Amino acid sequence: MGNGLSLRLKIILILVAVFAVYAAIDVAVLRLAILPEFEALELREAIDDMERVESVLRREESQLAAFCMDWSFWDDSYAFVADRNSQFIASNITDSTFLDNKLNLIYYLAADGAVAYGAAHLLPSMRPARIDDIGPEGPRGPLRAIFRQRLEQGFSGLWLSGHGPIMLTFQPILTSKKQGPVRGMVVMGRFLNKDMLAALAEQTKVRARFWPLDGVTEKDKLIAGDLAVLRRDGGKLTRRLADGSIEVLSLLAGLDGRPVLLARTVNKRGIIEQGAAAVGYALASTLAAVVIMLALLLVLLNRTVVSPLARLTAHMVDLGQTDDLSKRLRLKRDDELGAMANEFDRLAQRLLEARQSLVEKSYVSGQADMTAGVLHNVGNALAPLLFGLNQSLDGLRAMPLGNMARAAGQLAEDGLEPARRGQLLEYLSLAQDDVRQCVAALEADLQTVLAGVGRLERILKEATDVRRAERPLEPVWLDHLTREAFSMVAPGLQSRFALRLGPGLERVGAIRAHRMPLLQIMGNLLTNAAEAIARGGATGTVTVDADREEHERGPLVHLRVSDDGAGIAADQLDLIFQRGFSGKGAGGSGLGLHWSANAAMSLGGRLYAHSEGPGQGATFHLLLPAGESS
Repeated sequence: MGNGLSLRLKIILILVAVFAVYAAIDVAVLRLAILPEFEALELREAIDDMERVESVLRREESQLAAFCMDWSFWDDSYAFVADRNSQFIASNITDSTFLDNKLNLIYYLAADGAVAYGAAHLLPSMRPARIDDIGPEGPRGPLRAIFRQRLEQGFSGLWLSGHGPIMLTFQPILTSKKQGPVRGMVVMGRFLNKDMLAALAEQTKVRARFWPLDGVTEKDKLIAGDLAVLRRDGGKLTRRLADGSIEVLSLLAGLDGRPVLLARTVNKRGIIEQGAAAVGYALASTLAAVVIMLALLLVLLNRTVVSPLARLTAHMVDLGQTDDLSKRLRLKRDDELGAMANEFDRLAQRLLEARQSLVEKSYVSGQADMTAGVLHNVGNALAPLLFGLNQSLDGLRAMPLGNMARAAGQLAEDGLEPARRGQLLEYLSLAQDDVRQCVAALEADLQTVLAGVGRLERILKEATDVRRAERPLEPVWLDHLTREAFSMVAPGLQSRFALRLGPGLERVGAIRAHRMPLLQIMGNLLTNAAEAIARGGATGTVTVDADREEHERGPLVHLRVSDDGAGIAADQLDLIFQRGFSGKGAGGSGLGLHWSANAAMSLGGRLYAHSEGPGQGATFHLLLPAGESS
């Protein structure tokens, strides 16, 4: 098994990612779409609270106006304004009139504004209240102008008095049948005091606060800033406070239409909390549903897909590790996985039968291939052997043995002249030295032949013993091995190149390897390099170097044999290792590199080539297990 993620883990990650995206979208919808709706609803509720406060104030004004009309559309009131009969006041307007009807002010004004009767009290103490805008002569200032303009119509609204805001209503005095002419107005008023605000809060379920505009700057600087915004933009001002509640500010107009009061309501964080709770519940239920669905999907996928695939994978891995093609999975399923498992079992059976047939056929082919490789290596070993024998034969032929025999015969003759005898003796002495040198050269050539015979014997013994036992591992010094392989190259090819040993060979030192196959591989590579240089029509250099490298399989020795010969075309870099293929044309056997590549694999290594192209030379790379260095 590789180091990648398993199928089960991949499925889990994919499902988790899908549901995470779904949950994120759900959270986004709830947070960005649903929750803002609750916030908007709460804001609307806060504005509605302020509008209810304003509506109740208007209703109070209407009720006060209706009550005042009962007094203004009355024959007794109509008569009183004309005759100023004190008995009318004594009979109808007492302390209980103020207290029972929660009135703080009752005035009877003549048509010219003069006060026929007027009284203002603070309830429930009945202490006199100061009303600056109504004096003995009647309404003053802006209130007087309104009185004159609307004498026959009546009007109601808020006004600022010396005791704070008051709700006033002015109704024309007519007969009980609402006939005139209008003789004046009845004025009634109620202060917006604590009791009235408490009643207002009871009706609206909203706590409201009011600031008279003539004193707001001194009382509350923050409200003064909000007032400036309201006066500039009009309407209502809403904002969310630090505790989450919503504050609404609104300007309330007075009798003359100008703002006289700043009203403030605070809507406690209720709807948004309920919305947040609902959103939280929805999120929790969604996440719970996601977790449950994820668990169910994982269980179902594990039972229906992952586990069968895991069995199939484990079976395939087991076949790959044990190489036992007789094992069968026998996965009893009616779906695609079952069909795939059955097909794999049938494939394994066919592979088993094919392998048995292949083993039988490859035995004969392998024997022939091994024989061809051995013969190729024998041919390489015979080349220097034959060269040495030819040199020995030439040396023997060059010996002056016949001349020496004739000279010795002449010396044995009687009557030989002294001068002639001296010449013969000198010749024999010189010829003896020549013979001695020829014998020494012959001995050296025979030693070379003997070494070649030894290598030939080892090659044949290696081929004989290859199926009997494992090849022995032995210390191999790559620089020594390279020099020995160079001696195996045919003398005619040796003259074609100069061998250069890189410093890496000495650094690598000795490795434990099968020496004889490695020597034959190096001999083939050097021979191949020499032939590539010869095809270029000149002499060249072959460089052999090596390094130790770390690989996944463990430490390796990387041996490189580089030449500056004819080079290799890109489309032939793999073909040169195939049996029967030769880059030399009709003169090549196509066995040397093929056998070398197979031998490298048998040593646990690999042989491959690299070239920049024709005429650019080539490098053969031999990777070998490093073994134990010495």
